[in-house]
Formats: sequence, C-alpha cells, structure tokens
Amino acid sequence: MQNRLDSKIYAGFYVRFAAYMTDCIIAAALSFLIKLPLWTAAMAGLDFLNKGILFRFTIQDIIQYLVFASYFVLLTYFGHATPGKKLFRLEVITEDGTWTFVNILYRETIGRFLSGLLNIGYIAVAVTAKKQGFHDMFCDTFVIYKDMICTVPVDTTRGGQAPAGQTLAEPMAGGPAPANQAPAEVMAGGPAPANRAPAEAMAGGPAPANRAPSEVMAGGPAPANQAPAEAMAGGPAPANRALAEVMAGGPAPANQAPAEKTSDN
Repeated sequence: MQNRLDSKIYAGFYVRFAAYMTDCIIAAALSFLIKLPLWTAAMAGLDFLNKGILFRFTIQDIIQYLVFASYFVLLTYFGHATPGKKLFRLEVITEDGTWTFVNILYRETIGRFLSGLLNIGYIAVAVTAKKQGFHDMFCDTFVIYKDMICTVPVDTTRGGQAPAGQTLAEPMAGGPAPANQAPAEVMAGGPAPANRAPAEAMAGGPAPANRAPSEVMAGGPAPANQAPAEAMAGGPAPANRALAEVMAGGPAPANQAPAEKTSDN
C-alpha cells in the first residue's frame, strides 16, 4: 500500500516560523480583548483578580493562557490548520490518518511546552528529514503544503532509483535499449547486425567472412600466402625470407645467421 506521505512536500522551518508568528499575533489580540474587561474590573476594586491562585499565576493569566491554547487546539483539530498556516497554504496531518482531539490537545500544549525548552524542539524542524519538531514527533504529525505534490521523477544519475524496467545505462542513452541491443550498441548509436562483431562496429562496416581481425586494422584483406606480420610490413615476404629479415630491411646471406645480420647493420 502506498504511503500517503510519499507525494507530499514538507513545510520547512522558515515558513512554519512565519505561520506561527502570525498565529501568535492573532491569539494575543484575542487574549487582550478577553483580558481587558478583567483588567478593568481589577482596577475598579476586585483585588482577587490580581492574586495568585495557582502558584504565582492570577485568574487573568490563566484565562489568557486558556484563550491562547484554545486558539491552536480547536482550530487545528477542526480545520487541520490555524489561520497562520492557511495563509501559507500549510496543513497538519498524520501518517495513518488517525485524528483525535486528545492527540491534538497534547501536541498544542505539552508538546509545544517541551519544544519551547531552549527552543531545541523548534530547531529540530530545520534539521530533520521530514521537518518535524518535538511536538510533531510526540504526536506523529507532519506539516505539509496543502496544494502541492511531488511529481518530479527521480534521476538515477543523481542517486535515485531507476524505473523497474530501466537499467543504469538507459538513462545515459536517453531511453530503454531494445532486447537484442548490447551495451556497446548504445554507444555506437544503434543495433549491430547479427553477423557483425564488436570490432566491426568500431571499423564502420561488416568484415568479409574470410577477413581476419588484423585485416580490419590494415585496411584490406591479406593474400592467402601472406602472414599477419606481412600485412604490417606492407607486402608479401619471399618464401625464403625469415621474419628477422623483414624487420632488418633486407635478405640475409645464406651463410649468415640472424644474429650476424644484426651486428653488420
């Protein structure tokens, strides 16, 4: 079964930071509007609003935090994105499609608190492969671009995988090679005939049936009584002419050994 994240593009650190700052501005504005009447009442004489009831936190502080947290929890749960994320076309999803209120509540409260410790959890977005912060890892969530999918084929010359029917040589040649085409034929530009040897492809044409490989290098067929060395020397050697004579440039006298001929010259 195909992974639902295979074609998704993960949102990076900077775009997520911009979306989060946008959400913080909106949430702070909402918190101020709700806290303003309480602050006015405290100034009017309701002193209990300024007293700490949970450690040093006052009722105003607790209400402000609840408004701030509810903004992220409710909008993420019901819409998979806050207004800041929607502005940048981002969306929060899970790998298996599971979406529960408890999971989102944990992500936006405890998860964000842990990510905020020295901001290490948020910096993880910039260095992890799937752009996850600690709050994403704890709740198995991912932030992706909503309307973007990855459709670029993988290039095998850059470390990717080739399609199932394509070998490594085929991307270099521009397409798959026919079933009867050898790797050398791809470099030569086309298939070689059935009776054509690899050396013939380099020489530019088929060799006759009675033509040896050395003849291809010499440029023509050698006579029946001509040895391979004669083809290199440029002509046939007499029957009584030894191989050393061909190299020395002339015939040796009958009473002269091959070594003597070498010393005379």
